[in-house]
Amino acid sequence: FYFPESKVVGMDFADQMIEVAKAKCEKHFIVQANARALPFRKQIFDLLVSNLAFQWMDDLKRAVDLCYEKMNQEGVFCVTLFGKETFYELFEAMSAAHQEMNTQGEIRRLSSFDEVKNLMEQTPFKNIEMDYERIKTHFPDVKSLLEWIKKTGANGLRRDFYFGKEFLEKVTAYYEKKYTDRLGICATLEVIWIKARK
Repeated sequence: FYFPESKVVGMDFADQMIEVAKAKCEKHFIVQANARALPFRKQIFDLLVSNLAFQWMDDLKRAVDLCYEKMNQEGVFCVTLFGKETFYELFEAMSAAHQEMNTQGEIRRLSSFDEVKNLMEQTPFKNIEMDYERIKTHFPDVKSLLEWIKKTGANGLRRDFYFGKEFLEKVTAYYEKKYTDRLGICATLEVIWIKARK
């Protein structure tokens, strides 16, 4: 719409997302690939856009550096990603259940705004603009929230202890007791916005 003469390349790792993209974007190139190994030559893109994917990268800086490598001079880098305050209610409930059951292990949280900002400042990108917003949303219950999280790819959050039935019951009880209102259970999404130039 804004760049009618441009060549658009879409990329995702998931089979289902590729199928949907190919069905909706027949005129564009759709590539199935991993963001940790971008299958493109250097300095090929004028604009790189990513929406709510970078937070699942094991090595966020490596992913950003790869994008820089694939962009033309003065190319524009526009990204949104979830920040640390995303699902903080769920993490609090999990921590409470973790302590109550005296289980061993740790759940990895997403990167904070300051951590992402520091990371971006370590890259060669210029004119870096960043901001964030926190969005309150609702789900009917904890099960619905967990199903939605799984669909977004957030099951990529590593944990080194067993997430069993008893643990889930305690998480649900804590969450619903503390974060329920007339619309259901509350959940926070923190979205970090990044715009930068090569």
